[in-house]
Amino acid sequence: MMNSDDIRDLGEPIIRLAAAAKRAVRQRIRERWERQWERETTSAPTKRLVQAPNKKTLRLYEGLTKPQCAILIQMRTMRIGLRHFLFKIKAAESDRCPCDEGSQTPKHVLMQCPRYIFPRTKLWDQLYDLGIEMDYDKIISNPQATRYVVKFMHQTGLLRQFQHVGIEDDDDDEPVGVAAMDLGVEDDGY
Repeated sequence: MMNSDDIRDLGEPIIRLAAAAKRAVRQRIRERWERQWERETTSAPTKRLVQAPNKKTLRLYEGLTKPQCAILIQMRTMRIGLRHFLFKIKAAESDRCPCDEGSQTPKHVLMQCPRYIFPRTKLWDQLYDLGIEMDYDKIISNPQATRYVVKFMHQTGLLRQFQHVGIEDDDDDEPVGVAAMDLGVEDDGY
């Protein structure tokens, strides 16, 4: 009589339940992805903030519009239309901020640049009310702070690709959901 080891030696397929097979496939995919994530060398700015992407990371983007998500992603990855990055890709002559107090990075603009001291003061008041430390990595990694940070960065006017996009506070008078679609009156199905 043959046992299960003999069957494996013959190269015959092992019969599994569909659910077990799906779990096994998902596990292999996850392990493969984790190995790739560990080997990746170009994701240093992201790895500084996140050990490995997970559902908690997705919470940062909940409730944000596409332009807001784009700004936040760019700030977190440091791949953003500011002089530091543009200089790295040879699209700007210098990485220096016009304030001449450092390289124009999202961190510099958000935390230090004297050109944005007044909007920054309002931002810091909002973050203080939320109990968030004034640390760049903690600020851009806090789901409660992201809306304020994105609005601040947009208000600087530095990100020209977003100059025609409105990124404002939620207005209670604004319709949401289906009402925001302005579909008009129902037409009785005809």
